[in-house]
Amino acid sequence: MENTLENKAKFFANYWGQKKFVFPEIEKMTPQKIGVSYMDSFGVNNRSLILKSLSSISVEDLKNIGFGFPGGTDKIEFVFSPDNYSFHWVAKKGLNSTEGYFALKDFDYLRSKGYALPWMGISVQKQIEYGWVKLSE
Repeated sequence: MENTLENKAKFFANYWGQKKFVFPEIEKMTPQKIGVSYMDSFGVNNRSLILKSLSSISVEDLKNIGFGFPGGTDKIEFVFSPDNYSFHWVAKKGLNSTEGYFALKDFDYLRSKGYALPWMGISVQKQIEYGWVKLSE
């Protein structure tokens, strides 16, 4: 997918309503809420989203996406790959299933919590290169 204003606006819409919208050159800017008033061509072209890296995922968020696993989250290990900003789960010893990936609802949940995720074939690293995303510290 190309780095176009239209694609950037579609990407931003995934985080609609969240206070993640900033001018990247203004260091101490309070993030603004993504919404109708900021989605004009100037706003989209000149802003980025401040998002969290999956490597900093909270225990609470892990538990919230782990409800579908047999035995709960204490039976699985979460594996994060910094190379492609992806993650999956691996069952601990004693379970039939050995490995799996998260469902779409899990990705929706993580986006709702402000995590950076691949989108439409665009990796998080590419989103950063495009200037669409800046990872929070």
